[in-house]
Amino acid sequence: MEKYPESQRPFEQLDREEQSLALLYRESATWGIGHGCAAGWDAEPGQLPQMIYADVMLAVQIPSMTPDIRNDSGQLIQLSMRALATLSEDGVGQAWQSLSDLATEYASWLQRARNDVNHLPTHLQPVATRHLDACDVCLTRIHTGITLLRNDHRVRKAFRLANLAMLLQQIATKQLSHRPLRWNPALKLVRPEGEHRSPWHIYEQYQEGAGAGLWRAFQIAFLLMSLEGVTNGHSPDREIVDLIWFPTGGGKTEAYLGVMALYMFHERLLMVDGEEPRRDGTNVLMVPQEAH
Repeated sequence: MEKYPESQRPFEQLDREEQSLALLYRESATWGIGHGCAAGWDAEPGQLPQMIYADVMLAVQIPSMTPDIRNDSGQLIQLSMRALATLSEDGVGQAWQSLSDLATEYASWLQRARNDVNHLPTHLQPVATRHLDACDVCLTRIHTGITLLRNDHRVRKAFRLANLAMLLQQIATKQLSHRPLRWNPALKLVRPEGEHRSPWHIYEQYQEGAGAGLWRAFQIAFLLMSLEGVTNGHSPDREIVDLIWFPTGGGKTEAYLGVMALYMFHERLLMVDGEEPRRDGTNVLMVPQEAH
């Protein structure tokens, strides 16, 4: 059985995106196309189907995916927001080591992936190399972010505050129960019922629940990659639009919020006397000069 011809053009004439898709889905194949209905078949990736049939209500089961990444030892890579919120000024300690370990693990994965390139069909090897070169750029940006944390006290402080804000928000959404409102006839007020608990109180008591306050590997990597671009208005990274691709529930929104929090804190920290233009935390405010 032959695969359905998806393109009549030679592979070298396909554009970059088409070549990338050919690499990423090399174990899958289109075995038929329906007209007025869908074509279906039952075959695992890399296998030949025994039959092709018409299917008016096609259903496909999407493979399960996880945002969790493990290191060479099989341990889950997670970084503590609490630890990063107290990142030391001297550049040493477990929090700093966790950032370095993250970059090291990514570099090791890249090297293993490059070693596997030679096992691909010849026409796909340059495409795979191009993908890995793009990953190398990401690794460089991660290292740049860590270096920026070490050398720029404002970026370091904004990073700490962003981690603290994200941790307090996780506590607020995951550990604080809803307090119903009740009418207090003595005070003639509607007040929340029950004991008040704040995220800050839970944070101070080290009471955040299991699983709270932890960055997944891709989330903290995304934050480190973004440091240069969001804190340096002249950075070439300003021309890059980073998009996290992952199914719902993987933590994309949290990663984006972490970058936004760091940006706003950093803008606030730039509000020092004598600096022009002034900033209000989210915008650059041009102060008009006095007329002469």
